[in-house]
Amino acid sequence: MNNKNVTVYIPCFNEEKNISTLVKTWDKAISDFQNINVLFINNGSSDTTMEMLKYNIKASYNENLSCFDIKTNKGYGYGILEGITNDDSTHICWTHADLQFRAQDVVEIINKYLKNPADWKVYKGQRTTRSLYDTIFTNLMSFIGIFFKRAYISDINAQPKIFPRTIFNLISSWPTDFLLDAHLLYESKKHKFEIVNEKIELMPRFQEEAKGGGTLKGKIKLSLSSVKYFLGLYEKY
Repeated sequence: MNNKNVTVYIPCFNEEKNISTLVKTWDKAISDFQNINVLFINNGSSDTTMEMLKYNIKASYNENLSCFDIKTNKGYGYGILEGITNDDSTHICWTHADLQFRAQDVVEIINKYLKNPADWKVYKGQRTTRSLYDTIFTNLMSFIGIFFKRAYISDINAQPKIFPRTIFNLISSWPTDFLLDAHLLYESKKHKFEIVNEKIELMPRFQEEAKGGGTLKGKIKLSLSSVKYFLGLYEKY
Protein backbone atom coordinates (compact mmCIF):
# COMPACT_ATOMS: atom_id res chain seq x y z
CA MET A 1 0.00 0.00 0.00
CA ASN A 2 1.14 3.53 -0.77
CA ASN A 3 2.79 4.87 2.41
CA LYS A 4 0.92 8.13 1.90
CA ASN A 5 -2.49 6.47 1.76
CA VAL A 6 -5.01 8.07 4.10
CA THR A 7 -8.63 7.23 4.85
CA VAL A 8 -11.08 9.83 6.15
CA TYR A 9 -13.60 8.21 8.51
CA ILE A 10 -16.91 10.06 8.74
CA PRO A 11 -19.55 8.71 11.15
CA CYS A 12 -23.09 9.48 10.03
CA PHE A 13 -25.94 9.20 12.52
CA ASN A 14 -29.39 10.14 11.20
CA GLU A 15 -27.91 12.45 8.58
CA GLU A 16 -30.24 11.59 5.68
CA LYS A 17 -30.85 15.26 4.80
CA ASN A 18 -27.09 15.91 4.59
CA ILE A 19 -25.93 12.80 2.74
CA SER A 20 -26.37 13.96 -0.85
CA THR A 21 -24.42 17.19 -0.25
CA LEU A 22 -21.90 15.42 1.98
CA VAL A 23 -20.99 12.81 -0.63
CA LYS A 24 -20.89 15.34 -3.48
CA THR A 25 -18.57 17.72 -1.60
CA TRP A 26 -16.18 14.93 -0.66
CA ASP A 27 -16.28 13.52 -4.20
CA LYS A 28 -15.20 16.91 -5.53
CA ALA A 29 -12.64 17.56 -2.76
CA ILE A 30 -10.66 14.35 -3.37
CA SER A 31 -11.05 14.20 -7.15
CA ASP A 32 -7.40 15.13 -7.71
CA PHE A 33 -5.99 13.01 -4.89
CA GLN A 34 -5.96 9.27 -5.53
CA ASN A 35 -4.21 8.64 -2.19
CA ILE A 36 -7.18 9.94 -0.16
CA ASN A 37 -10.10 7.61 0.51
CA VAL A 38 -13.33 8.42 2.34
CA LEU A 39 -15.25 5.86 4.39
CA PHE A 40 -18.72 7.03 5.38
CA ILE A 41 -19.92 5.09 8.42
CA ASN A 42 -23.63 4.63 8.95
CA ASN A 43 -23.48 4.71 12.73
CA GLY A 44 -26.68 2.85 13.62
CA SER A 45 -29.04 5.41 12.04
CA SER A 46 -32.79 4.96 12.36
CA ASP A 47 -33.53 6.91 9.16
CA THR A 48 -32.48 6.31 5.54
CA THR A 49 -28.85 7.36 5.99
CA MET A 50 -27.44 4.03 4.77
CA GLU A 51 -29.68 3.89 1.72
CA MET A 52 -28.76 7.48 0.86
CA LEU A 53 -25.06 6.69 1.24
CA LYS A 54 -25.24 3.70 -1.09
CA TYR A 55 -27.21 5.61 -3.72
CA ASN A 56 -25.01 8.73 -3.74
CA ILE A 57 -21.72 6.84 -3.63
CA LYS A 58 -22.80 4.66 -6.56
CA ALA A 59 -23.88 7.77 -8.48
CA SER A 60 -20.48 9.41 -7.93
CA TYR A 61 -18.54 6.67 -9.78
CA ASN A 62 -15.66 7.46 -7.41
CA GLU A 63 -13.84 4.31 -6.27
CA ASN A 64 -12.26 6.23 -3.40
CA LEU A 65 -15.65 6.68 -1.73
CA SER A 66 -17.20 3.80 0.23
CA CYS A 67 -19.53 3.15 3.16
CA PHE A 68 -19.66 0.86 6.15
CA ASP A 69 -22.83 -0.15 7.98
CA ILE A 70 -23.25 -0.42 11.75
CA LYS A 71 -26.70 -1.68 12.68
CA THR A 72 -26.90 -0.34 16.24
CA ASN A 73 -25.59 3.01 17.47
CA LYS A 74 -23.07 2.48 20.27
CA GLY A 75 -21.55 5.94 20.27
CA TYR A 76 -19.69 8.42 18.07
CA GLY A 77 -16.34 6.92 18.95
CA TYR A 78 -17.54 3.38 18.38
CA GLY A 79 -18.48 4.18 14.81
CA ILE A 80 -15.08 5.66 14.02
CA LEU A 81 -13.21 2.84 15.76
CA GLU A 82 -15.18 0.20 13.84
CA GLY A 83 -14.32 1.96 10.59
CA ILE A 84 -10.62 2.13 11.45
CA THR A 85 -10.33 -1.48 12.60
CA ASN A 86 -12.11 -2.74 9.48
CA ASP A 87 -9.76 -0.80 7.21
CA ASP A 88 -6.00 -0.84 6.64
CA SER A 89 -5.00 2.68 5.63
CA THR A 90 -1.51 3.84 6.57
CA HIS A 91 -2.77 7.17 7.86
CA ILE A 92 -5.99 7.94 9.73
CA CYS A 93 -8.24 10.98 9.58
CA TRP A 94 -11.65 11.51 11.10
CA THR A 95 -14.10 14.37 10.90
CA HIS A 96 -17.82 15.08 11.28
CA ALA A 97 -20.68 14.60 8.82
CA ASP A 98 -22.49 17.85 9.63
CA LEU A 99 -20.65 19.88 6.95
CA GLN A 100 -19.40 22.45 9.48
CA PHE A 101 -15.87 21.50 8.42
CA ARG A 102 -15.67 21.84 4.65
CA ALA A 103 -14.26 18.86 2.81
CA GLN A 104 -11.81 20.99 0.82
CA ASP A 105 -10.44 22.50 4.05
CA VAL A 106 -9.96 19.06 5.59
CA VAL A 107 -8.19 17.86 2.42
CA GLU A 108 -5.88 20.89 2.58
CA ILE A 109 -4.84 19.93 6.13
CA ILE A 110 -4.41 16.29 5.09
CA ASN A 111 -2.02 17.34 2.33
CA LYS A 112 0.00 19.47 4.76
CA TYR A 113 0.28 16.43 7.00
CA LEU A 114 1.24 14.11 4.11
CA LYS A 115 4.08 16.38 3.03
CA ASN A 116 5.98 15.34 6.13
CA PRO A 117 4.26 12.41 7.89
CA ALA A 118 5.93 11.11 11.03
CA ASP A 119 5.24 8.34 13.52
CA TRP A 120 5.09 10.89 16.35
CA LYS A 121 2.91 13.68 14.93
CA VAL A 122 -0.83 14.44 15.18
CA TYR A 123 -2.51 17.17 13.12
CA LYS A 124 -5.78 18.72 14.31
CA GLY A 125 -8.07 21.56 13.39
CA GLN A 126 -8.21 24.85 15.28
CA ARG A 127 -11.62 26.43 14.76
CA THR A 128 -12.04 30.06 13.69
CA THR A 129 -15.20 32.21 13.52
CA ARG A 130 -16.65 30.73 16.72
CA SER A 131 -19.28 32.40 18.90
CA LEU A 132 -18.33 33.67 22.36
CA TYR A 133 -20.59 30.99 23.88
CA ASP A 134 -18.80 28.17 22.04
CA THR A 135 -15.39 29.66 22.75
CA ILE A 136 -16.09 29.70 26.50
CA PHE A 137 -17.12 26.04 26.41
CA THR A 138 -14.06 25.09 24.37
CA ASN A 139 -11.75 26.84 26.84
CA LEU A 140 -13.55 25.15 29.74
CA MET A 141 -12.75 21.76 28.20
CA SER A 142 -9.08 22.74 27.94
CA PHE A 143 -8.96 23.99 31.55
CA ILE A 144 -10.49 20.73 32.77
CA GLY A 145 -7.52 18.99 31.16
CA ILE A 146 -5.08 21.38 32.84
CA PHE A 147 -6.67 20.80 36.26
CA PHE A 148 -6.64 17.01 36.07
CA LYS A 149 -3.71 16.28 33.74
CA ARG A 150 -1.54 19.40 33.98
CA ALA A 151 -1.54 19.52 30.18
CA TYR A 152 -3.08 22.19 27.97
CA ILE A 153 -4.64 21.29 24.63
CA SER A 154 -6.62 23.91 22.75
CA ASP A 155 -9.90 23.20 20.95
CA ILE A 156 -10.03 19.51 21.81
CA ASN A 157 -13.10 18.69 19.72
CA ALA A 158 -12.09 20.61 16.59
CA GLN A 159 -11.89 18.56 13.41
CA PRO A 160 -10.20 16.97 11.64
CA LYS A 161 -7.78 14.67 13.48
CA ILE A 162 -5.00 13.20 11.32
CA PHE A 163 -2.28 10.80 12.46
CA PRO A 164 -0.44 7.59 11.46
CA ARG A 165 -1.88 4.16 12.22
CA THR A 166 1.21 3.49 14.36
CA ILE A 167 -0.20 5.95 16.93
CA PHE A 168 -3.62 4.30 16.77
CA ASN A 169 -2.05 0.90 17.45
CA LEU A 170 -0.02 2.26 20.35
CA ILE A 171 -2.94 3.87 22.20
CA SER A 172 -5.31 1.58 24.09
CA SER A 173 -8.66 1.87 25.91
CA TRP A 174 -10.25 4.05 23.24
CA PRO A 175 -13.56 5.61 24.41
CA THR A 176 -16.61 4.84 22.29
CA ASP A 177 -18.32 8.20 22.83
CA PHE A 178 -17.48 11.86 22.16
CA LEU A 179 -14.41 11.60 24.41
CA LEU A 180 -12.56 9.90 21.55
CA ASP A 181 -10.91 13.19 20.53
CA ALA A 182 -9.77 14.00 24.07
CA HIS A 183 -8.32 10.51 24.49
CA LEU A 184 -6.27 10.78 21.30
CA LEU A 185 -4.85 14.17 22.27
CA TYR A 186 -4.07 13.50 25.93
CA GLU A 187 -2.55 10.10 25.16
CA SER A 188 -0.46 11.86 22.50
CA LYS A 189 0.67 14.35 25.14
CA LYS A 190 1.54 11.50 27.49
CA HIS A 191 3.66 9.84 24.81
CA LYS A 192 5.24 13.20 23.91
CA PHE A 193 3.92 13.22 20.35
CA GLU A 194 3.83 16.57 18.59
CA ILE A 195 0.35 18.07 18.16
CA VAL A 196 0.09 20.46 15.22
CA ASN A 197 -2.85 22.92 15.08
CA GLU A 198 -4.14 24.04 11.69
CA LYS A 199 -6.72 26.81 11.43
CA ILE A 200 -10.03 25.80 9.90
CA GLU A 201 -13.18 27.83 9.40
CA LEU A 202 -16.27 26.62 11.24
CA MET A 203 -19.31 26.84 8.98
CA PRO A 204 -22.98 26.99 10.04
CA ARG A 205 -24.53 23.56 10.41
CA PHE A 206 -26.17 22.53 7.13
CA GLN A 207 -29.15 20.45 8.32
CA GLU A 208 -30.17 17.90 10.96
CA GLU A 209 -29.72 18.32 14.72
CA ALA A 210 -26.37 18.77 16.38
CA LYS A 211 -24.96 15.76 18.20
CA GLY A 212 -22.53 15.57 21.09
CA GLY A 213 -21.59 19.03 22.38
CA GLY A 214 -23.55 20.96 19.78
CA THR A 215 -26.41 21.94 22.11
CA LEU A 216 -26.42 23.35 25.66
CA LYS A 217 -27.62 19.99 27.00
CA GLY A 218 -24.94 18.23 24.98
CA LYS A 219 -22.23 20.59 26.20
CA ILE A 220 -23.17 20.02 29.85
CA LYS A 221 -23.25 16.26 29.34
CA LEU A 222 -19.90 16.30 27.55
CA SER A 223 -18.36 18.45 30.30
CA LEU A 224 -19.52 16.06 33.04
CA SER A 225 -18.31 13.06 31.03
CA SER A 226 -14.96 14.80 30.56
CA VAL A 227 -14.56 15.32 34.31
CA LYS A 228 -15.27 11.62 34.94
CA TYR A 229 -12.87 10.68 32.14
CA PHE A 230 -10.05 12.82 33.48
CA LEU A 231 -10.66 11.56 37.01
CA GLY A 232 -10.17 8.06 35.65
CA LEU A 233 -6.97 9.12 33.95
CA TYR A 234 -5.79 10.86 37.12
CA GLU A 235 -6.31 7.70 39.15
CA LYS A 236 -4.71 5.50 36.47
CA TYR A 237 -1.62 7.58 35.83
